[in-house]
Amino acid sequence: MGHITSKNAYKSLEERINWFTQGAPASETFYKILQVLFTEKEARVMSMLPVRPFTIKRAARIWYTSEAKAEKVLDQLLTMESENLSFLLQWQALLNLL
Repeated sequence: MGHITSKNAYKSLEERINWFTQGAPASETFYKILQVLFTEKEARVMSMLPVRPFTIKRAARIWYTSEAKAEKVLDQLLTMESENLSFLLQWQALLNLL
């Protein structure tokens, strides 16, 4: 059952990413990349966020939580995103050397 739930969270995030102009084609590889970059919880909450800029208040309403908790989650996501970006940039630099 956990696999089905996580598949749904990652599938939701994949669909959410497809809202952007550049999109991202659905594939098993893309799904695996999302699993490396996001936990199931992160994928679920990220998939619920609007595509356009939003406030902490709006995120709290979407997640049915307090503004303080929403701010904490957003701060954690921002930290995680920054770490993932750093990791991806390091890999890109390494691949460019090959």
